Amino acid sequence: MLTKSFDIPQNIMDLEGNEFFDFIKQYSGEKVANILEFQDISNVNCFLACNDPLEILSFDSNDLLDLKKTTCVKLNNNSFTVLPGIKSKMNLLKSTLMKKCNALKKGVSKIPSNIILTNHPSVNTLVNNSINISTDAYVNTSLDTSSSRIINLQAEQQIKQYLIEALNDWCKKMNENNDKNKNILKLQENTDYEIIVDINGNKVLIRCQCGATSTLGRKENTYLLSNYLRHLTNQSPCIIVQKKLKNADEIAADNLASSFDTTDVSADVETHSISLKQRKRKQAMHSSSNKTKKTI
Repeated sequence: MLTKSFDIPQNIMDLEGNEFFDFIKQYSGEKVANILEFQDISNVNCFLACNDPLEILSFDSNDLLDLKKTTCVKLNNNSFTVLPGIKSKMNLLKSTLMKKCNALKKGVSKIPSNIILTNHPSVNTLVNNSINISTDAYVNTSLDTSSSRIINLQAEQQIKQYLIEALNDWCKKMNENNDKNKNILKLQENTDYEIIVDINGNKVLIRCQCGATSTLGRKENTYLLSNYLRHLTNQSPCIIVQKKLKNADEIAADNLASSFDTTDVSADVETHSISLKQRKRKQAMHSSSNKTKKTI
């Protein structure tokens, strides 16, 4: 049985049904879990809203006999009284969950989502930001609001945004270092790559369109993009990058050829037109000269 407040999972407000009862069994024991399950108290909000979860054990009902036998002691007058340990565990559980709920609403969650580009020959550090997310800005004061879900969603969006900006900066820097493909190399989220953020597991993955997955390293609460960048630029570069650069070269070549073709065709037409007029003029002059000779 768990007893420390930090053992309460961050997603406690999301637990429902069997997941919630399993947590109660681990934290307060099976008997407390059975009391809550019998009453269909299946999540934290419902539990905190119930004034006295043990009140049901004071009712006189045959349906409660099995539950009372494990959680109460039968007196000589055939009445039942709840075991002191059950009362204590229930009170401790309610107090702990109330504190956790308040902490989720009022506390400040510091998300280790600093994003850094290091240890890579092609780029220097682009981003180094600490993201402090105040849950007051996102969490409704009502217990019906899932605090942890909102916190996780905001953190995930923040991390993704910084990663996208960092990769855009990297592409820009790569283009500047290569005049031939300037402003050509561009990577788009959900097209060329997908960012997968696991807040609870403190893990961030980038899945490339080619199928390769890079797990971002961490150093002193910062995420490092070097693994993904290494995938893009190693001795056997990612086929996505190769394809983009190849297409860029082909587009540039096609545009150049097209401009030459247009100029040549125009020149040929104009030259052919002039030549045709000159030949007709010469033929007319030659014909006129022959007629004059015959007349003489």
